[in-house]
Amino acid sequence: DPRKNIDMLIRVFSRLHNTMPDLKLYLVGKKPHDERLHQLATIPCFKNIVFTGQITTDDLHTLYKRAALLLISSHQEGLGIVGLEALAHGTPVVATDCGGTKDYVINNVTGYLVDINDDDAMVAKITAILSNEKLYAHLSTAGRRFIEEHYSTQPIYSLFKQALTTTYPELKAWFSACDRQRLALQQQQPQRIHDMT
Repeated sequence: DPRKNIDMLIRVFSRLHNTMPDLKLYLVGKKPHDERLHQLATIPCFKNIVFTGQITTDDLHTLYKRAALLLISSHQEGLGIVGLEALAHGTPVVATDCGGTKDYVINNVTGYLVDINDDDAMVAKITAILSNEKLYAHLSTAGRRFIEEHYSTQPIYSLFKQALTTTYPELKAWFSACDRQRLALQQQQPQRIHDMT
């Protein structure tokens, strides 16, 4: 997909490889055509690029846990759920300012946004994160906290509830009944655990 701007990602990784030769880049998704792979094979960092192809959800979560960073170099993104998933795993994100990424990539909190095709800025942000354990720990912890506060079940439920009851006031009674039922189930849960012991 040309919108993913893989050329920027390869350029950035090529520069990083010069100073961090053990670094690996995992490109998840459909593999490039053979002709494109032959072109990429000429660059020195090619041996450190892993083209995973399509992978399972479990394998994707394993990669999030192992990854130092998630890089998004796109020209355009909607929400960009991969960024949210990475943050939920404590993996900071460095992304281009390409739409949906600005909803969750907050400079010096969850990662960094850079301009599209600003290779220098992306290299600088990646280098800063990977060379500073304190910064990395801060971004990792803050990213997980941000997801819990803004994208976990309760905040999303509250957002939908507000939007739907504003648009359809007749749904207020239905949501109230749902809220009472959820509260009753939450109050019963500790009792059930006690009963089983």
